[in-house]
Amino acid sequence: MELTAAWQALQALKEPCHVNLFTDLEYLKRGITVSNIP
Repeated sequence: MELTAAWQALQALKEPCHVNLFTDLEYLKRGITVSNIP
């Protein structure tokens, strides 16, 4: 659920920008940084 929420928040950005995402969930970190999504 948290991975989906983070992904949707990033997709909602309308312009390119730098984002700092803070989380204590290891699977969320891996899901965002180790991804096969183009």
